[in-house]
Amino acid sequence: MAVTAETELTAAIERLAQLADQQGVPDVAATLQELAQRVQRHEFRLAVAGQFKRGKSTVINALLGRALLPADVLPLTSVPTIVGQGPENRASVVLQTGATLSIPLEDLPAFATEIHNPGNVRGVEHIAVEIPDRMPVSNLSLIDLPGIGSTVEANSRIAYASLDMADAAILVTGADPPLTEPELRFLETLTRRVARVFVVQNKRDLFSEGDWQRAAAFNADQVAAILGPTTIYGVSARDALAAKRHVDAQHLQASGWVDFESALVGFFRLERQGVWQASLWGKVSSAVHPVLEGLAVREAVLGAPVENLRERLRRVQERAQDVHRLRDDASVLLRRDLGRELQALDRRLAAWAAETRTALNDALPHLATAGAQRRQETPNPLLEAAGDAAARQLADEEAAWRAWWQGRLDAMTKMGDRLARDIRQAYAEEWGVQWTTSTALVLPRPEIALRLSAVDRTSFFPDVSESLLGFMPAGLRRRLVMRKTERQIWEVVDQFQGRVRHAVASAAEVMVSELLTRLRDELGHWEQRLAAVVETTVAEREAAEDARPRMAAELAARQAAWRRGLDDVNTALQPSPTEQGSERLAPPP
Repeated sequence: MAVTAETELTAAIERLAQLADQQGVPDVAATLQELAQRVQRHEFRLAVAGQFKRGKSTVINALLGRALLPADVLPLTSVPTIVGQGPENRASVVLQTGATLSIPLEDLPAFATEIHNPGNVRGVEHIAVEIPDRMPVSNLSLIDLPGIGSTVEANSRIAYASLDMADAAILVTGADPPLTEPELRFLETLTRRVARVFVVQNKRDLFSEGDWQRAAAFNADQVAAILGPTTIYGVSARDALAAKRHVDAQHLQASGWVDFESALVGFFRLERQGVWQASLWGKVSSAVHPVLEGLAVREAVLGAPVENLRERLRRVQERAQDVHRLRDDASVLLRRDLGRELQALDRRLAAWAAETRTALNDALPHLATAGAQRRQETPNPLLEAAGDAAARQLADEEAAWRAWWQGRLDAMTKMGDRLARDIRQAYAEEWGVQWTTSTALVLPRPEIALRLSAVDRTSFFPDVSESLLGFMPAGLRRRLVMRKTERQIWEVVDQFQGRVRHAVASAAEVMVSELLTRLRDELGHWEQRLAAVVETTVAEREAAEDARPRMAAELAARQAAWRRGLDDVNTALQPSPTEQGSERLAPPP
């Protein structure tokens, strides 16, 4: 984009920000001001996102050619971290309060990681990191997002909420396991929020070629159902980072990184400008359209006869209450469904416990004939059998509960969409409002967090001293071992059954409560925003009916100012004939 057009675009967005300030919508003003600053910086933001422990931070480190972001075996990233080019190494922590802290890079883990900032207890909005190193392409910022799907539900929520920061994205997945249901749901959301998505299958160095290719084929089929035919780049980000640091071209090629980075650079050379412009326009429009929507409501109310305003408002409120009752009914039905599913779980666990006790008791005679020394020297087949039975049940329960949860989540999301449309339709019918934004209600998807503990692998054999066993007759020793072992089998199986029941019930209750809370909050957001506008306008009309012409003129002027501002931004985004072939937002530094 030429300097002149860039200056015009920045000025147009800043004028909209000033208009938002003047009209008392500071959150819109802040969003627009931040977008104007991004235009001034020629900044393109590329998010690196996906399920926890897929190696997202390592992918960014490999793109940078340095180990900048912390990486670990635990779910690590807890807040969005934006990495861009600057004059020196520095980091700024932007808090949710609006305050900013300057920190050295070595203190980054204290604010960015789940270990030191669990569940984002420090209240960090995001972290901005600047490094003097050259980026893969000019004017690029990389966003490291928290991973979805871990037991830390806040991380998933932050990841979904942060997608609007990005212009394009890299979804990092893997081979073990291949693409999961939460990842596919996240990818669906990602495609609606950014204009371009790259898919990377990471950790290639950990698999045989056959296993890797089978996983790649599976992932390709899953991705194609959402994105259409898409290249999945198989890489080892860890090997690529090591190869870059040692300037080892051969190992860099073997890591699969060259093909991926070449595709990324090619995208920036050929598609960057169009994607950036579409992304910027979408962000400006999303910020402004709710304001225009509120003004449209006011315009409709001002045009209605004053004598029946209160009656029309009462009808809208009654319909809103009907929607609330439907929402509450849905809550009752969902919890009843949860209760039934927990009863089914109890039946499954009881059947498993009976089968497992029978199977383990059948193995007792063989074990009782073995001497104590032999039991210490060889693997305990009873213990192995118990562990295998527990692992199979855990896998079955996780699959069953994921399927149950996904079905309920889909149903409640559709209900939320319908109820939101009902509320907005009530206002539309009473005031004749043509909505400028989608009527869809977007429910963030809380991820299922069933991480059921494995069976306690303590010995099933009683703690009987060797000296005591040695003085006992063989028959008595055998009966003693069998009796105590049988009793301990029952105890351990019962304990495991109880732990699974508690873990599932606790996780399911948290997820159901979270979903219902979000449904209530989102519907409340729509209703409160629209109701406040209508009630304020009705009160103004009743207080000063003779002022209606003046109010209508002022309202028309405000709407016209917003539309002119949007038109100015749209005009500034259109390339001139001499810019049609431009490849970059700005020349490289």
